[in-house]
Amino acid sequence: MDGMTFKCNNCGHVFDEDSLVKCYDDDGCSYSGCPYCKDYEIEEVEYCEVCGKYKADYDEENEMCEECVDNIVNKFKKIIKNSMQEYELTTLENYYAENDFIL
Repeated sequence: MDGMTFKCNNCGHVFDEDSLVKCYDDDGCSYSGCPYCKDYEIEEVEYCEVCGKYKADYDEENEMCEECVDNIVNKFKKIIKNSMQEYELTTLENYYAENDFIL
């Protein structure tokens, strides 16, 4: 999809900006809505190549969604904790605490 991509929080459909439809509420005010269900609860999303889902919480720096970043960080922490002795972990935690990196 080119341009901005949206996901409807009501029906879950994903669509591009050109598909937005002009809708009207009960008071006659217009809003851009979902082309499938006409709901106004839509959010801009990006496609995550890692999990294959469209997510609003996309991490531009890592080019994946926040959930995938968290999964990778947690996997790394588990590997480290399972392969080191307690005093080694404590040493690393003390060393990296200054950089906001916590094992």
